[in-house]
Amino acid sequence: MAKSQTLEEMLGRLGSAIGDNEAAAGSCKEQAAVTPMTDERVTGKTHAERTYRYRVDVEEQPSGFGSRLSAMLGWCQQRGMDWASYGHQITRPGDGPQDVTRFYFMGKRDALVFQARWGGGRATRGK
Repeated sequence: MAKSQTLEEMLGRLGSAIGDNEAAAGSCKEQAAVTPMTDERVTGKTHAERTYRYRVDVEEQPSGFGSRLSAMLGWCQQRGMDWASYGHQITRPGDGPQDVTRFYFMGKRDALVFQARWGGGRATRGK
């Protein structure tokens, strides 16, 4: 049979548990205080914009890419190119925003071969 506890004993144990949790939380706060934080978050897309020298924008049709996007990604993977791709949105004067998949390449030749095979805007040099 379980031992009967008084209300005071239960409150005492609860207070002790709360104190232990506060001590642990204080330890976490101390660790967080010494960890440097930056406001800049570098996403894969940001990294690609900064790293890859050439880009080709392939416009999405109103019906979407369908299996064509998978075929483009597979084509790049099979050739072992140094590449990346991310969704992007461009705006042309007089038009609304247009969704594109932007393919990034290190080499101009890779960008031109991709463009010749899959179309897209001209291969432009990045930043």
